[in-house]
Amino acid sequence: MEYTVPHILRLARRYPRLHELLARPEASAGLCFTQDKVQVLWDLFEEANDADVRYYLDSSADTCQLLWRYGIQEYVRYFLLNNGVNSAGKVVCIDFGEALFDTTRAAERVDEATWETADSRLWALTSDQTEYYFNTMKSRLSGKNFSTHWGADLDDLDKEVIKRPLLAERSEEIPSLVERILERANAEEGWVVEGVSPRVLDLFQRYTWYGSGGATPESLGEHLSTRWTGGGAELQNVLCRASEACKTGLIELDHLPRYLQRH
Repeated sequence: MEYTVPHILRLARRYPRLHELLARPEASAGLCFTQDKVQVLWDLFEEANDADVRYYLDSSADTCQLLWRYGIQEYVRYFLLNNGVNSAGKVVCIDFGEALFDTTRAAERVDEATWETADSRLWALTSDQTEYYFNTMKSRLSGKNFSTHWGADLDDLDKEVIKRPLLAERSEEIPSLVERILERANAEEGWVVEGVSPRVLDLFQRYTWYGSGGATPESLGEHLSTRWTGGGAELQNVLCRASEACKTGLIELDHLPRYLQRH
């Protein structure tokens, strides 16, 4: 989660619409975050009338499509459990600890329609409402819609961060990507980091960016292809953490996370 939550928080600061969609998340202690008070969507169903239930079901699918526009897909796709309703009556995402930025894997999960496994949890819905839910999800969360919406509202650099193939397979792009990420980080945070040292750049181009904070194929096992990005988000988080430690001048090896210093 260390390389997921910070990325989402930065995106939320950058894009006001996403900021609202995530109930205005703010960084808290450690890897925790806070959100404006929302009511869990699931808890509303027993007392809601049929029209409201159908509105919430429609809005849940809309919320997912909006997340797609920022290159975000929930890893666990039980949307009714991960959404809530804010004080304005809008459906928002309240659980982004298991978010996926990997374009290829996100597309696979859309094709798998894994939300269908949530049917056993729809005990609060009538049979007609359950049918409406499945029809809504099938029509809104299609592969065609995914292709249309995925990353559509991101700027060019954020699109670069989440694109495939794996960063380790396009290492020649790393110097330019590092420069652009640092330029934006300086502008957003007020740092005056000039770049990375030659030793750091050499490490970045040798390192296999699995996107999971120092994990290896052996330690990730089956999760390597299903839970982590193509590496761009990890590189971005490493650079932002190192810049915060550095503040000015060049990023050196001792500014990097310890797992990278061992490489």
